[in-house]
Amino acid sequence: MRIISISFAILLTNCYNNCVRTYKKEVIIIKTININTSIHDLVKSYPEIKDIMKNLGFDNIVNPVMLNTVGRIMTIKKGSEMKNISLDKIKEAFLENNFILEDN
Repeated sequence: MRIISISFAILLTNCYNNCVRTYKKEVIIIKTININTSIHDLVKSYPEIKDIMKNLGFDNIVNPVMLNTVGRIMTIKKGSEMKNISLDKIKEAFLENNFILEDN
C-alpha cells in the first residue's frame, strides 16, 4: 500500500464577521496488486475486488464454488483474455476503486 494523494479542502466559516479557515485532510490509499496473482488470493486479501470484477463482466466470481476452484488458477490477465475485456478497461475500473494493477 502507498499513499498517492493528499488533498486539502478549505471550508470557510463566518464567525462574528471573522473568516475562519478550517483545513480538512483527505488521504487516499492506493493498493497495488499484480494481475498475475490468482483471483482467489486477491479476493481473500481484498474482498471488494469481487464487486469490481463482477461489474466488469466476470459474473462467475460471485459463485463460491467457481472462486474456490477455478479462481485458484485464474488471474486477472487470463480472465481478461478469456472474456475479451481489455486490460485498459480493467485497470481503469480498479483505479476508480483505488487499486493499481501491475504486470510483472
